[in-house]
Amino acid sequence: MKAGFLPATRNLFIMWRGRTSTVSVMLLFLLLAPITSRAQGAENPEGILSGALVAEGFNNVAVCAEENQLILTYENLIYRYEVTALKEVLRLVCENLEEDYELVIIIQRRKIPISAFSISSELYKSWLAGKTEKEILRANIKTTLNTDNYWKKLENKQKTNNSDFIFEIVLHPQYNANFVGFVDPVDSQVNICPELKTTLLPGFSISGRVIFPIFNDLSSEGNYIRPGLSNINQFIRLPFNTFFSATLGYFSEHRYGFDAQIRKYFLNGNFFLGGKIGYTGYASFFSDVLYYTHLNTFTPFLETGYYYSRCDVQFKFTYGRSLYEDAGWRFDIKRYFGEVDIGFYYTQTDIDKNGGFNIRIPLFLNSYMKSGPVRIRPAGYFPWEYRARATRYGWTNYSSGLDIGSSMKKYLPGYLKSQFFE
Repeated sequence: MKAGFLPATRNLFIMWRGRTSTVSVMLLFLLLAPITSRAQGAENPEGILSGALVAEGFNNVAVCAEENQLILTYENLIYRYEVTALKEVLRLVCENLEEDYELVIIIQRRKIPISAFSISSELYKSWLAGKTEKEILRANIKTTLNTDNYWKKLENKQKTNNSDFIFEIVLHPQYNANFVGFVDPVDSQVNICPELKTTLLPGFSISGRVIFPIFNDLSSEGNYIRPGLSNINQFIRLPFNTFFSATLGYFSEHRYGFDAQIRKYFLNGNFFLGGKIGYTGYASFFSDVLYYTHLNTFTPFLETGYYYSRCDVQFKFTYGRSLYEDAGWRFDIKRYFGEVDIGFYYTQTDIDKNGGFNIRIPLFLNSYMKSGPVRIRPAGYFPWEYRARATRYGWTNYSSGLDIGSSMKKYLPGYLKSQFFE
């Protein structure tokens, strides 16, 4: 009995010791796994940060980490305000990276690099924790239009969450009015204009709008469904902080044809010189009938402007020839209050003088759909302009809906830095 019992006891002890070893190895693996994961995360900040930005919904994301500098780029299609998107990117960086870097963030527009924002991640974390004064952070933020040296390090990296062939359906409200007298002081028109747009290649986009009438006291044309701004556009970044835009399509003021704009920025984006050329004809779609003329009107313009970032004020002077072939000039002054723009203008041509004001206010929803090939959202802003002499035709010009100045404003270095703390 004893001889039989001892081998069995020995075998049982060996089996228990083997299981104990297995359990010990498993416990050791579980304890070391987080350490290993953190070590891998520290070694691969590119993958972690790229995944975090894509999960948040940012497009065309790329990250390059080298020594103490981390360069990342993104395009924002999910937040109404570019400053909000930039703050969200900084939050994701601070939450997902334990190590401190000198951050360089390049903001894209239609896959084209526009401007760069740089700050120490350590300093930004300290400010978020309330340990650093706002003025110290402001003094250490650097913004620039000179993105070439940084972009070269990202140019050959694969961009994740590509924005090509993402179709956006944007709902634009439209309000037109004439102030005509004391009995019925206002004749007005209310429309809704859905727009379908997409980007196919870097800088290349297609968009089309249809105007649906809701209420109309103005011309009889306003009672019918009709085409709105529709175009094909190519946006290009040229050397020396110069930007070019070419548009072919249907514009406002019943014009169709070709529009080209160029703008060169100086003083880190605060001062610019530019020009615009249009070659258009008349076209309207009324009561199921298309009326048009051949291309017959040439409208050249030269412009210059200065942005005084300390007071968030933009000055602009334009000289050229409008649709009624009257030569003259226009002076604009505009003040930015966060996302709200309020401006005043004065025009003088060889046939008329006029003036008025314009506003641009944000619409509801601060953020939009984060994924999907088709996204529906409201327009980000509602612009409106008042002319003191509505029946005068001096300085009447079309809009392509793709003005370089309006598109570039929210990316300019001075504007980003000024609005960052608003």
